[in-house]
Amino acid sequence: MCGLAVVRFFLSMTNVCRGCAIGKYAIERVLGEGSTGTVYLAHHTVLEHPVAIKMLRRDVSLQHNALRRFFLEAKAVAKLRDPGLAQLHDYGHTDDGHAYIVMEYLAGETLSARAQRQGTMSAADTLRIAASVARTLSVVHAQGVVHRDLKPDNVFIVTDPSAEGGERTKILDFGIAKLGTLNGIDPNLTHATELLGTPLYMAPEQWQGAIHVDARADIYALGCIMYRCLCGQAPFVGDTLGKVCAGHLIAPPEPLRSHRADISPAVETLVLRCLEKDANARPADMSEVAKRIHQLAARTRHAPGSTAAPKVAPPQPQRRRANPKPLARTLPALNKSGSAPRKGTSAGRPSPTQIPRPDRRVTTKLPSQRPAVPSRPQPPSQRPAVPSRPQPPSQRPAVPSRPQPPSQRPAVPSRPQPPS
Repeated sequence: MCGLAVVRFFLSMTNVCRGCAIGKYAIERVLGEGSTGTVYLAHHTVLEHPVAIKMLRRDVSLQHNALRRFFLEAKAVAKLRDPGLAQLHDYGHTDDGHAYIVMEYLAGETLSARAQRQGTMSAADTLRIAASVARTLSVVHAQGVVHRDLKPDNVFIVTDPSAEGGERTKILDFGIAKLGTLNGIDPNLTHATELLGTPLYMAPEQWQGAIHVDARADIYALGCIMYRCLCGQAPFVGDTLGKVCAGHLIAPPEPLRSHRADISPAVETLVLRCLEKDANARPADMSEVAKRIHQLAARTRHAPGSTAAPKVAPPQPQRRRANPKPLARTLPALNKSGSAPRKGTSAGRPSPTQIPRPDRRVTTKLPSQRPAVPSRPQPPSQRPAVPSRPQPPSQRPAVPSRPQPPSQRPAVPSRPQPPS
């Protein structure tokens, strides 16, 4: 067993020394490694432009079906001239039996790296990237190509001033794609016995080993990607492969807004529809998904405060004055910083520096201002202190005492008595 392990180790090695040549390309350094091989940075020895060379491990290169899929990727993608795809330049074998493919060198980062760095991504960025991916995949699907392994690692983001948002996405790795009607491609190459894909982003039908996996598997994977970017985790996770499988096959995904309250219902509805267990319940094709994502992305770009839509920014305060609901949403936001009372809290909680509701403003300020105004109903607590004013009743007897002049009138007629 030890000897077999050593043989496997040497067969799996794809290390190529710096400066070594593969055809017309000189190797510079390693860019990354995957389960099937290594990607190198190289340059054309004549034209001197940089390229990326993906080289399969030797043991994989000796597997007939894997090698056929590898070269089918090269042929299929080379026929699709689309700015959303990494362009392929060449492919072949090294002298020692390694299969390789030469593609354009991309300077940037994967969506996986960005999502991991940011934790959760904004809805605007997520929709912009997803719209670009969906548009490219709709072109690929129209040519009979299904990616089957769409995931954040296979979405590369590069700087492009001519693209929306100054960035462009490039879809990588069609090596395990199921290829259909493209010229010269055998649609039966990928068999049901082969579980191809990445567990966190695989559609239920892929888990079940379906023979016919179509574009709706990529729609499901795109839904998983959007969920991951917006919520900070894939829709179904677990510490074992069985738990992940059970999630994709049985468990409903948690609502996106249970992770983030700022996600719009429309975005949540689209993502959850892409994640339907039944492929027939998902959108019919990727072009429909691309159109819907584009609409949602446009709404997000034109939202108040967006630099992409300066026309909408000025009306923002007008909306708040015309509609009390945005203001109501603002108060709970202040709540978190402690500057305004929570809805349903006691009247005694707010401090003088807070922004109380109108009814609480009355109850907190009137006690110090109402002693002279007993007519207000709120000073019932002050009425016991007001009884000291029964003095006015003491003046009321003085008012009836005014009939005293009649008591003086008898004194006037009494004066004539002396003359008598």
